Amino acid sequence: MMVNWCRMRLHTVGVTIGWIGIMVSILSIILLSLILVLVDEVAMFVVPDLARKLPLLSFSGFRTGLVIMCGVWLGFSIINLLASAMLLMGTVQENHLMLVPWLINSGAALVINIIRHPFTWFAFADEVGPCIVFSVVTLILQFYIYFGIYSLYKHIKAKKDQQRQFIQPDVAYFGGD
Repeated sequence: MMVNWCRMRLHTVGVTIGWIGIMVSILSIILLSLILVLVDEVAMFVVPDLARKLPLLSFSGFRTGLVIMCGVWLGFSIINLLASAMLLMGTVQENHLMLVPWLINSGAALVINIIRHPFTWFAFADEVGPCIVFSVVTLILQFYIYFGIYSLYKHIKAKKDQQRQFIQPDVAYFGGD
């Protein structure tokens, strides 16, 4: 397990990643809510350009897909907001159980991104070189952050277990048969 992450203490990393996650989640919630409110205008702006590349694309189909995609992403952003807030509180309070939602959420996002990236490479076949480099760098960074927070989780848990050993007295059995 890690002791430091990029020369920072794990607790500092937990607080920093928690705050960054909260800010990014709030911004994405605002942006996605705005897109859902202005879904017709966004579809009118995007569909004419995409219709040249995809002749079977219709306005209503794109609009429906956009609403579904933004709705799902909005749900994930709300979950990420809560998980990041719990990461921040768990790091400050040194409660390892409050880090678990962030670990589950980020682990699921890591698996989804590993599956999604080859499809992105296929979609951007014209610029596959820069796309692959960007994808690999983001996956490595995402894994490194995950491993750092997991190390923080193990560190806090080990510290709690060590404290629990000092608090609990040794009980001897003096039974006589």
